[in-house]
Amino acid sequence: MKTRFFTAVALTCMVAHSSPFVSDVEMTQDHSTRKVTIRYNLSGEAAVVTVDIQTNALADASSGWVSIGAENLCGFVGDVNRKISPGEDTRKIYWNPDTYWPGHELPEKKVRAVVTAWRTNAPPDWLVCQMTEPYDVTYYQHACQVPDGVKAKKYKRTHMLFRKIPAKGVVWTMGAGSTKASERPHQVSLTEDYYMSVYELTLAQVGAAAFDALEGSVPHNNRTYVKLRGAVKGAQWPTFKSDGTLDFWESHAVDDNSTIASLRKKCGLLFDLPTEAQWEYAARAGVTAATFGDGTDTEANISQFGRFSSDKNEPDCEGYSAGLASVGSYQPNSFGLYDVIGNVFEVCLDWYISFEDIDTGKVHIDPVGGMQGTARVHKGGCYYYDNGGLLSSRSSQSPDTTWNAIGFRLCVPLH
Repeated sequence: MKTRFFTAVALTCMVAHSSPFVSDVEMTQDHSTRKVTIRYNLSGEAAVVTVDIQTNALADASSGWVSIGAENLCGFVGDVNRKISPGEDTRKIYWNPDTYWPGHELPEKKVRAVVTAWRTNAPPDWLVCQMTEPYDVTYYQHACQVPDGVKAKKYKRTHMLFRKIPAKGVVWTMGAGSTKASERPHQVSLTEDYYMSVYELTLAQVGAAAFDALEGSVPHNNRTYVKLRGAVKGAQWPTFKSDGTLDFWESHAVDDNSTIASLRKKCGLLFDLPTEAQWEYAARAGVTAATFGDGTDTEANISQFGRFSSDKNEPDCEGYSAGLASVGSYQPNSFGLYDVIGNVFEVCLDWYISFEDIDTGKVHIDPVGGMQGTARVHKGGCYYYDNGGLLSSRSSQSPDTTWNAIGFRLCVPLH
């Protein structure tokens, strides 16, 4: 019979300068089942809670505590990896180390649980939304902790997977030094991080959201901007307050009968389309040059990264070979986003305006596109053309127009 492999060590942990506070952490293990229970209390405000398991080399911890590794921090259930409300009740996390931490060796039998409370506007890097009951929303610090892996088919059908984009305060160059005046380079900075969907919105996901009889992992196309957001409230991007600042809530309002409204009701998250600046920064993955998001020259390696006319009849990751590719059939950028070039044009919130006369002598903070217009911005290219894979490329279409080559990628603002 295996012996108990650790003694319980309590540790309180919180994110610096945050209001949520974790206390009274206690970790125990059942002698017969060897399953672990971690108890803690949360006070202050609601928070996303995660847990780390740490061990040390020496009994007195003089060598420092070290995580057992993100790849082993899987399989936790209970009050963890989700938004937790504060209160007097003790919260519990359950874990089976024999399953998720195989071959562990602890000569000194010292291990501890580190429970962390993340502010809801500064959550962990990965977000999962389940669109079938019970519509759970969960969060993970590392890609290897995402249940079943980021390439699992469920994230193209019954779930949605998002990656947090570390954009806050970064000054970067939008556009490109091409001969197109509409793409004139200018500096931009975004004041908040945000989540971006790892995959383009698929037929199956829209079917799960709106109860349509839709199936398949290919991008959902032939749905207009108006159908996605609505013709009344959904047409209000951007709306400004009397002081000239963006009215966040009015700008992100959508009609009750829209696709995005259905998604919001399922998961309780503020799903929306990204602004053009949010889209381009995420697609570039922090790289300013006119290259793919890992620094690769897209014009020389375009077949690695997206579906264009030159390969539109090649088999995709699910074996289909007819124009559109199943999402995730090509390499991701270094933020982990798939199909940011090729497959379908991706619609942004912004009214289209040319950058021909844009002020290149200042940093543009949180740009929102034109104040009004007749067409919304499209980014990323599509299976119908070969555009060289330039992430600065821009096109547009009327918000009530459908086309096979137009699709969507969702964003979740952190506000």
